[in-house]
Amino acid sequence: MNHPIISSVTTTATTTELPRLKILLYLDLYLLLLLCFSVKLSSSSSSSSYWETMMILKKSINQTLW
Repeated sequence: MNHPIISSVTTTATTTELPRLKILLYLDLYLLLLLCFSVKLSSSSSSSSYWETMMILKKSINQTLW
């Protein structure tokens, strides 16, 4: 037996805010993994290419979010 007010509040919160927050959280984790991976790569390669890849990643993420 659900309380109508509580259930309506939770459904509106989940439909509007939570998916976006989850996406942002997963993106942050993904970026952290990529960062660790690219740091390992950049130790063998030049640092300029590392920054280029990070800028490309930021642009693509901004395009997917907005």
